[in-house]
Amino acid sequence: MAAVLSADAGRASPLEAPPSGLRRADATLTDVLRHYDRAAGELRFRTRVEEWRVEERGLTGTFTQKTAGEDFVTTLALGPFVSMDGRFEGQSWRQDENGLTVLRQDIHQKTAISEKAIDAAFDLPESPAPGIELLGETSNASPAYVVQVHPRGGRLVWLFFDASSGLIVREESVVAERRVVTTYDDFRRARGTTEAWHHHVSDGQPFNDEDWRLASLQVDSAQLAASDFAIPADRRALVEFPAGVSEVRLPARIVDGKVIVRLTVGRRGLDFLLDSGAGDIAFDSDVAASLGLHPLGRQTQVVAGRFARSRAIVPEILVGELRMRDAVVSILPFQSSPEPGTRIVGLLGFDFFKNVVVRIDYEHGTVDAIDPAAFTPPAQAVAVPVALDDGVPLVPATVGDESGSHFILDTGSAYTIIFSGFASDHPDAVADQSGGALERNAHGIVTARGVGGEVMLVPTELRMFRFGGSDFAGYTAYVTRAARALEREDEDGLIGAPTLSRFIVYLDYPRRRVELIRNGMRA
Repeated sequence: MAAVLSADAGRASPLEAPPSGLRRADATLTDVLRHYDRAAGELRFRTRVEEWRVEERGLTGTFTQKTAGEDFVTTLALGPFVSMDGRFEGQSWRQDENGLTVLRQDIHQKTAISEKAIDAAFDLPESPAPGIELLGETSNASPAYVVQVHPRGGRLVWLFFDASSGLIVREESVVAERRVVTTYDDFRRARGTTEAWHHHVSDGQPFNDEDWRLASLQVDSAQLAASDFAIPADRRALVEFPAGVSEVRLPARIVDGKVIVRLTVGRRGLDFLLDSGAGDIAFDSDVAASLGLHPLGRQTQVVAGRFARSRAIVPEILVGELRMRDAVVSILPFQSSPEPGTRIVGLLGFDFFKNVVVRIDYEHGTVDAIDPAAFTPPAQAVAVPVALDDGVPLVPATVGDESGSHFILDTGSAYTIIFSGFASDHPDAVADQSGGALERNAHGIVTARGVGGEVMLVPTELRMFRFGGSDFAGYTAYVTRAARALEREDEDGLIGAPTLSRFIVYLDYPRRRVELIRNGMRA
């Protein structure tokens, strides 16, 4: 990602304030949980198939989910875009709109932790676990009891239980910088359970609204086999090598640690940032319009600032001798000029990396793409495992004496970052050894530019930073401040060009690892 992420994790904010206008409840938490249990019932099934009609991001389509035991598979078709998600024999996976499949390591656990906590409370309403409490009752015409769910490590959620029916009619949850509100209605009872056949999702941004209506439900009537849930291979290899060629030198140069790659789209040369921190391929909105790309759908996102994002299909993208056909890309505002005469107008992220091994030699300024089938890791390289849950490589690193397993390896960042959550949990590890204060006195506030705006950073000289089998003593990193919208959940920091430039870096997404060889460069 060509940005950084952050927030003051321990600081309360209006985003986390409980619903307003509550009065004292005339029931106990146990009463509310028991009422819901009686009203909702319990649906036991061997197989279940749901078909939904969906309106989302200005597009309409369908969502299908098949479930058998702990296994499930979903397919979301919105306009021309199809994505899938699932779990098979304990392994979670997803497949994006370009047909590229990733095995997940389930690093994001906030929602799961909260769901398990409320499920346990329904099972034992007399003694719900810590983190679940009845806040009060709404004072509107249709009163509801409001239960706050916030177990340790879980997502902050408020559930609204209709006082009359006992059913959950509203849910509010804090997701990074957003307060997401889901309302439920059209309750129908079948096979001893009552479920909402319609729900609406909103975060206050109209383009982000989602509307879901259940069109059909089959319970124990569908014949499902294990093959229905098997993890699918990539639908295609998005990146094509020339016939008989297994290694290609890319048209790239490295400027102040930024890897700039020349793309050709519609006979037009464009400079893109090679960005392992980007979860897809992205084109600048103005450039996309000048190329005649047709944006489909729209949503409002917040990264370094608020911006509009849509998607498009590019018939052909050439990266030197490599070719991508009918590539699904994002359309968003992104331009930067790392040097006079150079204008970066997009991000070359996950969908490019997925089917190739990319070698970046910072010392010699070269970038190569290697066919994974022909790649043998160098004997002297240090292998580092990566998780690709969000389409960005998450790697382990150590700050001082404290380890984190979810640092984003980000070729698009000019900084190495410690996210505020990690810093709050480990203040001694990020304590400034004096170099950070010297930099602040000399240069004042440091900012990094990302999609939609800028982010404030606080420099700190770390006693020790360890990554890729190497120790970096007295290393200057940056701690994010006042940028909650940018800070990904469950992640510890970001390893950018100042660290990566000390290695020859092999980004090997097909094998879910990076290979690192120390070079002769010094910070």
